[in-house]
Amino acid sequence: KKILEYCEAYYFRIGGNFADIIDEWRKLSYTLGTRVKVHSHGEELEGQALDVDDNGGLIVRLDTGFNRHILSGDVELVR
Repeated sequence: KKILEYCEAYYFRIGGNFADIIDEWRKLSYTLGTRVKVHSHGEELEGQALDVDDNGGLIVRLDTGFNRHILSGDVELVR
């Protein structure tokens, strides 16, 4: 019950503004700025996690120099 109350309060606090959630996500993310390996749709990608896009997708700069927007998949930190 407490979790649902918290979610409801947070939902009303942001007033449906997804940009506020994305900004908070960026602040709290330990993935951004690190090297990652992404497994998505049978493909394995590796590069640096740059940002979160407006839809909540992870932006990764691949070793080829191109950026990819990842909407779903498994992300692991590369150390």
